Amino acid sequence: MIRKLSAFALIILMVFLIPDCKKTVTDTETYNLILQFDEEYIGGQGWIVLNSLDGKKVIRCFPIENKREIKIKYIKSNTVTFSLVTPGWNAENTGIQSFYEAPTGTWKFFSAKGIPANTPINLNLTFPENGECRLEVFTNFNRNTNRSYAGDTTFQYSEYLSHLDEDTTFSILCSLFNDETKIGYYGWLLNQKFIPGEQSDFHLNLTIPYETKSISIHKEFYTEILWIELLADLGISSGELSLTPSWTDQSTLNKFELYFANSFPANNYIVHAYIPNPITNTYTSYKIFREEIPDEISIPSGSFTVLYGTETIRNIHIEGDADAISSIWALSGGSNGNWKVVVPPTTEMFSLPVLPDSINEYLFGSNIRDPRIQAITMHSYKAINNYPDYCQKVFMSGKPLRTFIDDQYEISIYNIE
Repeated sequence: MIRKLSAFALIILMVFLIPDCKKTVTDTETYNLILQFDEEYIGGQGWIVLNSLDGKKVIRCFPIENKREIKIKYIKSNTVTFSLVTPGWNAENTGIQSFYEAPTGTWKFFSAKGIPANTPINLNLTFPENGECRLEVFTNFNRNTNRSYAGDTTFQYSEYLSHLDEDTTFSILCSLFNDETKIGYYGWLLNQKFIPGEQSDFHLNLTIPYETKSISIHKEFYTEILWIELLADLGISSGELSLTPSWTDQSTLNKFELYFANSFPANNYIVHAYIPNPITNTYTSYKIFREEIPDEISIPSGSFTVLYGTETIRNIHIEGDADAISSIWALSGGSNGNWKVVVPPTTEMFSLPVLPDSINEYLFGSNIRDPRIQAITMHSYKAINNYPDYCQKVFMSGKPLRTFIDDQYEISIYNIE
């Protein structure tokens, strides 16, 4: 008996001392996919659909049911294809987000915290006589309000803001610009406090004249149409504020004479060049972030072409650097909202991922699922290295995109159908 036990102990010892003996042919490393979200983002309901990597099969479906976290275990690959389906997204529309060949790990989908109550803002403006003018109002919440104006030297402007944090501040720059005389005035209010849901009144004098700045633009691809604007970077959480009275056309082949609010206390500047090309139905957007206004910028060369069919994008061809490709589809057939699909930049063809029949029935009823492609975009960022890094910083970190992004370059194809 003692001899038998000694032999058995020797075998056990060999198993633990020899590494190859500890593994069997069935041992496989697995990964977890964890999705975290808040109630404001998903409304408490929805599904997580785990697909095959090519999106053509449904592997599993997980109802959210007011959970704040869904953990999917024992995934055999470190990349997955999945969809987040949120009916009633943003209180009125269905939202679907699909990610192809995305890294496993923790993904964070959080809404911008805020109070939904409308907050009326009233501005009493005074300014010099300036003839037939454009009155523009730029805020860090809305892009701008543009209207023709001629008459008295006072004007009352009202705006309703929504989904604001209690500690949110309101910044605004107002512009009065005469396109014929090229004379304009501006004024601003910075970081104004207010109570969400209650009316706030402000007074603003537009007395500071616009100044000019020449910026040379260098680009290698063909287009004769180019606009540019200058913005103030107000920080990660406060957004951007336009310093130019309008998008400025190029004055010569490669040079812009930019009218801008030079006295505005900007910590950093954003130069945004916008290049539509009606021949190819594309537009290029290029933003650079700088501490000072540059004298010149060079727009990267690149091109982006695709073919499309029913629920499919194919023959994707990119010239230039890219970190990701995204597409926006308008849902129809009984369900309003958008379907966003994100794929690696090396993808040559993709289709909308398959959803379970029960979800299709819930979203579209007896109608035919007929999503329409609206736009497809190539994304390239200076601060992002590749597609996994794009997913990590944009979707998995839980931080605002501006935390990571400085220069960004995008080519979008629009008017596809």
